[in-house]
Amino acid sequence: MITFQFFGSDNYSKIVLGEFLKDKNFKLVKNNPDVGILASYGKILDKKTVNSIKAGIFNVHPSLLPKYRGPTPVQSAIINGETETGVTVFKLDEKIDHGPILGQKKEEIRKDDTSLSLYNRLFILGAQIIKESLENYLNGSIKLTPQDHKKAIFTIKKLDKENGFIDPGILSQILKGKKPDKKINFGLFASSGNIHNIIRGLYPWPCAWTMVKTNSNSNPKRLKLISSHLQNEKLFLDRVQLEGKKEVTFKQFKEGYPDFSFS
Repeated sequence: MITFQFFGSDNYSKIVLGEFLKDKNFKLVKNNPDVGILASYGKILDKKTVNSIKAGIFNVHPSLLPKYRGPTPVQSAIINGETETGVTVFKLDEKIDHGPILGQKKEEIRKDDTSLSLYNRLFILGAQIIKESLENYLNGSIKLTPQDHKKAIFTIKKLDKENGFIDPGILSQILKGKKPDKKINFGLFASSGNIHNIIRGLYPWPCAWTMVKTNSNSNPKRLKLISSHLQNEKLFLDRVQLEGKKEVTFKQFKEGYPDFSFS
């Protein structure tokens, strides 16, 4: 049996922890663990904590390191239009997402994936890596693999609500099948595919959004862009949420506000 101390701070962490709590080969303890396991932890551990566990602390990072080091690996992969990503389990050292690798697994980015769905799958895969490889590392039968630091690529930095803004004029043109020669957020050019990827990548937080007027006399309001799809390279909105209202289909929104305009 392997005893472990766990470091996690959100619902993604709970996915990983749940995988170990139902495994009889692992036991959660508060003191003197064999190893530490970290997943989606909102703090940077100090050197004393990292060095306090003899066999080390292993981090589940949802990318194929050294690609997409940083706090938003899944969002970055989807927004950048990647078709494949993965998960890496590595041993923490003094630098962020820098330590030697215990194991990796690749994972397809599906056309309908959001950050939520992809994070969920990747953290389950990360737990599998630890289950498959950690005992062999502890008994000395396998060694960790150093990262190729020359190939390091970093993620989009900290996300906030402003990152999700889609210019209403540009969005209106895109939905009509036009191709405005303009840039949008994340340095991307305006296109159906790029806006679709931003909508997917920023769900469930902070969410893509734009501004609309529900009629010619109303003040502009924020409209969250919850989901979308592409058909023949054209963008279609599926679900939206007007500020102060419940989430609905875009069809229901247009029926409720037939005189709306992007503004």
